[in-house]
Amino acid sequence: MQELRPNVALSYYSLSVFQKPLLDSFDQTVNYHDALLPSYRGLMTTAWFIYRGEQESGFTFHHMNEALDDGNILIQGSVPVPSDARLTSIARAKKAGAIPHLPQLMRMPDNRQTRRPQTGSSSYFSRADLMGITRIDAPETLELAEFKRRLDAFGAIQLRHNGRWYSVTDWITSANAKNSLSFRTRDRQRFTPTRIEGLPLWLHRLTTPNRHAEKPSELFQNSQPGEDAGATGSPVRTRDDPE
Repeated sequence: MQELRPNVALSYYSLSVFQKPLLDSFDQTVNYHDALLPSYRGLMTTAWFIYRGEQESGFTFHHMNEALDDGNILIQGSVPVPSDARLTSIARAKKAGAIPHLPQLMRMPDNRQTRRPQTGSSSYFSRADLMGITRIDAPETLELAEFKRRLDAFGAIQLRHNGRWYSVTDWITSANAKNSLSFRTRDRQRFTPTRIEGLPLWLHRLTTPNRHAEKPSELFQNSQPGEDAGATGSPVRTRDDPE
């Protein structure tokens, strides 16, 4: 790396932490973060925006330093979050808004006039926060609306049912006598999973008959749900663009 002396490093949906020796290998290191910093630092921030009922989300290109999501801001853009928003639609809108700025980003000189410090209140969401909201050990203790809220926001939840864990990605409210995963929620509504890990139940049983573990797996371990989604026509408003 020292021999190559690359000019710019662009980190995009990377879950790795750049340590100081790697940061020092580049003239500039820029990270794409899917939130309006300094709010919503950490993991799965788009999902947290939706879950907490925020009306606006966005993205930030910022310089990287040794602290997580902490460097000076280069470019930010925002997208509206409608009341019926789901993870993939908002993730697509952010990507559609961020991608056109890449040429401008690569041309930006490394000087103080093109960046500004992060100011205002900050928040951080850790892996422990993510696992705490997406792993449900006793599903019968939650109301139906809360299941919908978590699935809409995070795209998948892990349910413990009859001693086994299942990664549920879709559901219906009607009862199905053939569906052994169906149960009643705290408010006595019927919750019936229809997809496990994105697959219909019958197909999932055929392809992964022994996958249901006694311990929950690491949801979102290697990627952010929605990150491979395509562009959308959702409106994007950009702000703080350097001249």
